[in-house]
Amino acid sequence: MEEHIKTPLQMKRVFIAGIRKVFEFYAVSQTDSRVQMVRWAEEEIDIPPYFIRYYEREETVFAPRGNLLPITRLDHFDKLYKGVLNELDLYVDIEDLEEVIEYQRDDHLFEMHADPKHLTPPSAFKTVSFDHVFIRVSDLEKIFDTISGADGAKENKQVRREKIFISWLKDKDHQAVSNMRKSDVWMELNKLDRTLFGVEPKNFFRDQKIITFKSGRKPN
Repeated sequence: MEEHIKTPLQMKRVFIAGIRKVFEFYAVSQTDSRVQMVRWAEEEIDIPPYFIRYYEREETVFAPRGNLLPITRLDHFDKLYKGVLNELDLYVDIEDLEEVIEYQRDDHLFEMHADPKHLTPPSAFKTVSFDHVFIRVSDLEKIFDTISGADGAKENKQVRREKIFISWLKDKDHQAVSNMRKSDVWMELNKLDRTLFGVEPKNFFRDQKIITFKSGRKPN
């Protein structure tokens, strides 16, 4: 990929397209890994903050060396650009499992709580560089259109809205945003651009692929 991307603007175009899921990026796993992943649930209570979070499900995920790990989130692309993306960062949103359990993300906590015979220690995971990033051959034409800017004419209202959504997400916790009410997110986006977000969202949240919002009642 690096041999085709010559300028920071081209890199920005490619990353934004990746975040919007116009095409998908994958990092090849450099480690035989066993990761403990969890899915969270929430329960309402009568005292502040009026809900508690707990593990609804835990499962060990095995990924052999050479396995392809999707690069999907804004913080993934930000870390990749800065050269600090780690394989462990990519273990998110696998099937219905949300993230790696806390003690496997820190060497000290791992030593205290984990069995190294069954799980891979955090220090064993490698940094992901551009040399480890791949796309599907079928997406090459889309990549070249993005790099050249030829896809710029295709920017309809949905695309323009998604770019502002991505900008708003930069300093946000994706997990927290996925649990927000869509109406609350829309209000925040309306503050950034009242023209694009001044009317009802209609299909915006259904059509965007940047964040998967959780269904169900959210606590107040």
